[in-house]
Amino acid sequence: MSEELFFAVKTIGLSKRMKRKPQTLLQADKHNRRETQKERGSRSHIDPARSHLNRRIAGPALSADVVALAQARMAGAGYKPFRHDYTQAYEALFSLPAGTSIDTAVYFAQCLQWAIAQFGLDNILSADEHHDEGAPHLHILVLPMAGVRYLGTKLIDRVRLAGLRDSFAELALSFGLKEPTRRLHGAMKEVTARMVLAHLESTQDAILKSVMWFTAKQDIERNPGRYAAALGLVLPVVAAPVKKVKTLAELVVSRGRSPRYERAEKPIGFGGGSVAGLADDVVKPIGFGNDLEKIETIALMVSAPKPPSPPPARPPAIELPDPQMEEERQVEHDLDNVSEVEHFLDAVRDRDDDHDPALYDPDTGEFFKRPPAARRRRQAADGWVKSALMTKTAGAAAARP
Repeated sequence: MSEELFFAVKTIGLSKRMKRKPQTLLQADKHNRRETQKERGSRSHIDPARSHLNRRIAGPALSADVVALAQARMAGAGYKPFRHDYTQAYEALFSLPAGTSIDTAVYFAQCLQWAIAQFGLDNILSADEHHDEGAPHLHILVLPMAGVRYLGTKLIDRVRLAGLRDSFAELALSFGLKEPTRRLHGAMKEVTARMVLAHLESTQDAILKSVMWFTAKQDIERNPGRYAAALGLVLPVVAAPVKKVKTLAELVVSRGRSPRYERAEKPIGFGGGSVAGLADDVVKPIGFGNDLEKIETIALMVSAPKPPSPPPARPPAIELPDPQMEEERQVEHDLDNVSEVEHFLDAVRDRDDDHDPALYDPDTGEFFKRPPAARRRRQAADGWVKSALMTKTAGAAAARP
C-alpha cells in the first residue's frame, strides 16, 4: 500500500494575521533542538526516551547561534528590521507516516537537498530530523532572502507555493509516495462513502465493534476519500450529471426556475377574463396560457405612428409707440394731476364763515387762529421773566463804578 506525502510551509514571526501563532526564530529553533524544558514534560507529545534518535543535519548546534547567523546575514545584506512583526524565517516541514518502510535518513537528506536547490545554501539556517514524536519528520528553517535582498512574506506567495508542491511531489513520488487524496464533493462523495462502509461491513472490520464507530462513521461520510485510500479502494468513476437543455417552447411557457421564485397567478397585473382559445381556469403568467396547442392567435402590440408635431408659433409682433399719442397721454396725465391738487386745496382751504370776524387780518386778507389759553399764559410768563432779567441786569450795570 502506497503512503501519502506530506509537505507544508509556514512563516516564523510575531505577526497574528490569518490567525497565525506568533513565534520567534529563537523559539522555533529551541523547539527543534528540544531546548524547551516544558515540552519534555508528561503532558507533551514528545517521548524523551526517543529524543536521542533526533539528528541535526544542517546548521549550528545551538539555537542562539542560529539567530546570530540570521541576523548577521540580514545585516550583511543591508537590511535592518523596522517592524516587530517582520518575517524572521520560513519553516518547511516534511513528514513520513508512522511505521514507514522508507529509509528516513535517505529521504530526509534528499528533502534537504531539494530545499537547498529551491532557496539557496546560504539561506538554510538549520535542519532537524525528529524521531521522538508520532511520525518521523524534518524541520528546515529558511532565511526569507533571495540573493542579497530580504523578501519577507514575498518569498513564498500562492503561485510559488503551488510550484513548490508540484516540484516536491516529483521527489516524493520517486520514493513510492503518492499525492494526498483530494476532498470529494457531490455525487462522488456519496458513492465513495457508501463504498467504504460496504467494504467495512463485508470484511467485518474491527472498527465496527469499537466504541468510536459512530464518530468514525460520521467522519467517513464527511471525508470518505482518505478512508478509501487507506483501505486501498479504487475510487469509482461517477459521470457528471447532464444538465437538461430546454427547448424554445419550454422556455416560452416556463413558469420560472422553481416554485419559490414564482408569483401568484397574475404576476404582471393582468386581470381576469379569457384569452381566445384558452380555458378560464388556465394560469396565465404573462397574459397567455401554458398550453401552446390551445393558443389560436397572439395579438401583437404595435405602436401607432405619432402625428407630426405642429410648427412652432411665431412670436407676437412688437408695436413701436406713436410719439403723438405719447404726448397726448402726457398732457392728460398732467391735467389729472392739476385737478387732484385743486381738489386737495379745496378740501383744506379755510372758509370765511367758519372763523370769527375779529380774527380777520386786513393786511394779509386771511384769518388767523388765536393761540390756546395755556400757550398765552406761557408767553406772558416768558415776557415777564425777560423783563425782570433785563431790569436786574440794567441795575447791576448802573451800580458798577
